[in-house]
Amino acid sequence: MEYRIFKIFIAKSNEEMGKIAANDAESVMEEFTRRQNKKCLAVFAAAPSQDTFLFNLSKNKKINWKNIYAFHLDEYIDLHKGHPNTFQEYLKTHIFGKVPIPEKNVFFMKDLPQDKVLERYTELFIEKYREVKDSGGIYIAL
Repeated sequence: MEYRIFKIFIAKSNEEMGKIAANDAESVMEEFTRRQNKKCLAVFAAAPSQDTFLFNLSKNKKINWKNIYAFHLDEYIDLHKGHPNTFQEYLKTHIFGKVPIPEKNVFFMKDLPQDKVLERYTELFIEKYREVKDSGGIYIAL
């Protein structure tokens, strides 16, 4: 088992914190997706607290977004697909519409049959997780 030592940063502002977090994520994602040419399964949070992080992450040109499978953590069940307050629309606006990630590599709950969304989303996640793990890639929660 590999252990990592976590660094603790105290940022002076939300903007500084977003930059630090994006730099950390970028270094890991770049290492695997570009230098090692491996897949990465990335799970994204969607909330205003992520704005500066996603803004800075979207500016990175060294990440090979073609090697990333993207999922999101949660979604509103009472908002219809396309509603501007869904997490799907938030992530499209703040990250996926700004980076060259293939549309087929982004998985949204609202794109699935809503009567089986949890079951199907879980199946897709496990399928991609196994593919990434078997290829020597990584899973990262952002």
